[in-house]
Amino acid sequence: MNKKSIALSIMAIASFSTSAQTFMLSVESSNGKVYTVNATQINPTDLLVDSIWVESANNIVLVDSSTQPASKVILEKVEMEGVYPLTLLRGSGFNGSPMLIAKQEQYLGGELSVINYGGGIDTNVSEFGEVADFERASAEVYKHFGDYIGIKSASAVTNNCGELLGVNVAGKSFFGNPIQPDSYRYTTSVTSLKHWLESNDIRYQIAPDECLSTAVQNQNMLAQAKAEQEALKEKIEKERKEHELSSQKAKAQQDKAAKEAQAKHKAELEKLEKQKIAKEKELAEIAKAEQAAKQAAEQKAKEQAELEQREKEAALEAFERAKVTNTVESLKEFIFAYPTSDHVLEAKAMLELLEQSAEAKQQEIQRAQEEKQNYLLLAVGIAVLISFILILVLRKRKNALKLQEMQLQKTHQDNQALNQEMAAAKERAVDVLLEGVDVNGNALNLKVNGSALALKGEQVLGRSPSKADLVLSFDEISRVHALFRLTNGSITITDLNSANGSQLNRNALLPNEPQPLNNGDVLSFSSMSFTVKFVR
Repeated sequence: MNKKSIALSIMAIASFSTSAQTFMLSVESSNGKVYTVNATQINPTDLLVDSIWVESANNIVLVDSSTQPASKVILEKVEMEGVYPLTLLRGSGFNGSPMLIAKQEQYLGGELSVINYGGGIDTNVSEFGEVADFERASAEVYKHFGDYIGIKSASAVTNNCGELLGVNVAGKSFFGNPIQPDSYRYTTSVTSLKHWLESNDIRYQIAPDECLSTAVQNQNMLAQAKAEQEALKEKIEKERKEHELSSQKAKAQQDKAAKEAQAKHKAELEKLEKQKIAKEKELAEIAKAEQAAKQAAEQKAKEQAELEQREKEAALEAFERAKVTNTVESLKEFIFAYPTSDHVLEAKAMLELLEQSAEAKQQEIQRAQEEKQNYLLLAVGIAVLISFILILVLRKRKNALKLQEMQLQKTHQDNQALNQEMAAAKERAVDVLLEGVDVNGNALNLKVNGSALALKGEQVLGRSPSKADLVLSFDEISRVHALFRLTNGSITITDLNSANGSQLNRNALLPNEPQPLNNGDVLSFSSMSFTVKFVR
């Protein structure tokens, strides 16, 4: 660095933020004249300025007032090759972020801005005249009619993406004499800026993507929004069709279950009817057997009575003959022939008188009579006992059959009452619609079929297809999460001690404690909420 030159100082009198990409420098010459010029940051340590404003400066100091207290950074000029009117100032420790150089020279004469010190777009395109006033003077420069608004050149020219297109320069060494007011202003092009930096091995960063105009960005956003809307519409339609198909399958399954239950009930009734007919037939056969046994007993008793009567008559006739003959042989013959006759004692008495063995004969006759009575009593007792046992057995069998018949009648009456109650429940059946969203925020509707609820009395909601009637296939739903129950015409909801719980109208449900469910209630299972609607 040449230390003999006139004293010039360059100092930054202000800095706008730690993310600044341009700085304002104040150049003071030995004669007291002050120039204000912008410096554009190109990498973490280097700034670009127009050579015309710093070509005779020796001591360059950047005062960064964004820090407290303000810091001073000594900058040095870096010797550069090439004919471009730019100078590189190098230093360290100042706040700022390098600018990205545009990937291409797109929209020149379209969406351009000039950044001066102060942050953001301090001087916009309208202050330079019409945007179309920017045009290419050559492959290396643009020209325009814009004013610098008191800031001496080096303003960064950017596209609508905030990427660097070029730097405004006075151009004394490159364009001839310094630009006068109301004449053309010049700006280095992207091509010349890159060429100059690369030829001097200066680091810089190029924007990764091509900058699109605001109009193109808006068109792309509209196209993307339209595509997303169409995709969403297709997704909703697909979910609607899937839900409709699922509802149809559920209805078919419920109808099938109802038909199977009805067929099973009909089969049970037919089975009970067949059992009743079999029992009636058995009772009839028993009654017929009892009647036949009674008739046989009566016939046997009649025959026995007739036999006894004939025996009595024969005994009487024989006794009369024995009395007439009045002999030992005739009396013995009578006693032997008719031992059970009522006249045996008399015959024996006569025989005893005849044989003159009154005492012995009397004892023998008495013993014989006692034996006869004992035999008769034993026979009568056995007959009475057998008859009593038979009567008891038949009566017990009859009572058992009668009890079975009464039970069959009661079962039939209970089934008829159950059928009537089930029919009435079906008429009063109410479908419960649950409208809400799943854990991913997608619309989800469930239906508790009123007919199935009336038939079964309850419906289980959960994640397990084998245990739940209503299946919610989400991990936060328990295998058996909640229970819908129909009791006396009212529907209740019960949390089955689920892992993540249930809520009714934002109130947590206690496990295994049923709560009444009403139309319009808000029912939640874990994080999924549904609005309850009753539909007849």
